[in-house]
Amino acid sequence: MNTDSSTSQKRFLRWAIAVAVILFVVGNVAVVGFLWWKRKNAVTEASVRIAPKTSGTMANWSPATFSVHAADGLYQTSENSWSIKGGRAFMQVRHKEDDTFELRFVYPFNDFLPPETNALIRIRWGLSQVEKLADALNITPEQLAALKAVSPATDIPVAAPDRQRLRELFDDYMAANDKPAAEEALTEAIAGLDADYYDRTRERIDGIAEKVKNIFNEDQLAALSERFGSRGN
Repeated sequence: MNTDSSTSQKRFLRWAIAVAVILFVVGNVAVVGFLWWKRKNAVTEASVRIAPKTSGTMANWSPATFSVHAADGLYQTSENSWSIKGGRAFMQVRHKEDDTFELRFVYPFNDFLPPETNALIRIRWGLSQVEKLADALNITPEQLAALKAVSPATDIPVAAPDRQRLRELFDDYMAANDKPAAEEALTEAIAGLDADYYDRTRERIDGIAEKVKNIFNEDQLAALSERFGSRGN
């Protein structure tokens, strides 16, 4: 009797362990399946294109999305940043630590500016690097002062009412249940901004480039253009 009882106990223990293992495996498969379904469903409902994430403040400038060749629409470029394209223009949004949203309105210069203009704009943006090259290129203090006096502002000069309207459309998108409709309204508004502001933005950029060009002599300009001309946005 003792032997039979011991054998039965061992069989019951083996059976219980087997059942426990099966339940554990099935449970894990179910959890993984549910999480996959939930993530897939959330992305589908949001109708958001997720771009390859880039760390820090450079997320919105990823070549994967910041291009005139990208499709119009909203791209979530990181956990706290979005890039919204309409026509040739972009509204870049960053959720700041103080729980406010920072907006910028910009063009992807590499896609449509001449190489010379791109280089000249980046020379102005790279003032600190130009200062480091001053001795090697015989750049005078007067030239550096003239470069510093040139405005580096190349963002789209969006007026306050238009900026407020686009901010409200972005807020509407974030709160919307119908994400595709809210995204369409936002991208259409940015496309309208592109039509209204493109020419004046190009005039501003060309003016900055011309001022930078007039500061340096031919040799200095060639050396600086070679250094800054191949850089990305």
